[in-house]
Amino acid sequence: MRMIENFQRWKVNLSGWMVSSIDKTYRYSEPNYSYKDSKRKIENLEVLKILDNQDDIKLRQKNDAIKYSFRVIPTAFILYIFLSVIFQNLKFSDKDIIFLSVFVGFIIILFLIVLFGAIRFIIPALVIFVEWLISRFSKQYRAKIKWLRKFPSLLPLTVWPLMLSDFIKIIFQEYRLVDNLILKITLVLIVSFILWLYLHDLIKSQPVFQVEALIVSPAMILSVLAISTLIFDIDWKNKLPWTLSVVFFTISSTFLDLSISNRREKEYAIAQEIFQEQLLLEKPRYKELKKCYYHGGEKYKEKLLSTEKFLRLIKKREKYLIRRDKNNRYSYKSGFNPRNNISPTRNYLP
Repeated sequence: MRMIENFQRWKVNLSGWMVSSIDKTYRYSEPNYSYKDSKRKIENLEVLKILDNQDDIKLRQKNDAIKYSFRVIPTAFILYIFLSVIFQNLKFSDKDIIFLSVFVGFIIILFLIVLFGAIRFIIPALVIFVEWLISRFSKQYRAKIKWLRKFPSLLPLTVWPLMLSDFIKIIFQEYRLVDNLILKITLVLIVSFILWLYLHDLIKSQPVFQVEALIVSPAMILSVLAISTLIFDIDWKNKLPWTLSVVFFTISSTFLDLSISNRREKEYAIAQEIFQEQLLLEKPRYKELKKCYYHGGEKYKEKLLSTEKFLRLIKKREKYLIRRDKNNRYSYKSGFNPRNNISPTRNYLP
């Protein structure tokens, strides 16, 4: 028990040291931005608004980009030192097979950390770019191009399968292992496990309202693949990279769906508990309503806005997000429209 407590204490101290180090280092490039303070605001849901989550998403994406860049750069440097300096000067014999296996395993782990971090750095950067691109359009067109927000989430589902398929192809060609069925199955299992690790971490680190945006992505990818095979008349047996890509696309899509379903189920249970607790109170707490939205996503956002006393409180705290046009109609900064989403709220708007 004491060992577990010591490990948890060490983990907390290490995490705190990393946050402080990133904060101090990043201030050299952007003195007015505090990574540490932004992390605190994100964890306390200070920036999150129920009617508009874009400020919260932007801050999360920026912090993620900073965090993963600071993870990738030193790890990539260590990997470079091992491959270009240490590995070049090592001489192995048959007796060193255990040491060699450990060394190669360590290199693979470093390589995966770099790849994981690089993609996790690129995704927030893409999200920031897409949000900037959408903001360049006039308000009447923004709602029509909101589908662009789904593209950054397609990156891990496409890059990983393509990269891993190409890697396996090189191994099979280099060592002439095309007919080795056992090795094929083993590699598919290993790659599937890597995909599961990555997607599980991706889903776990995102709020539910962002996770929900990933739901359509697997279907989109698999549809494109299915159509492509018919158009190009692909021979699956003789096109190993294409076959493996489709296999890994399918596996990653399945893992993504399972991870999302599991995450939503757990988070919805928390959101429901908060919702019921606040519903019984004469004066609900705004901070708790934000927690309900954070855990429950769009489903519980609709529930909150369909409940009169919750809606009154949200309007009071977020009234600057609600605007009335010349025809006495309501519009929202986030593009939310009760007419198109939940009809009960219309009765409670002044």
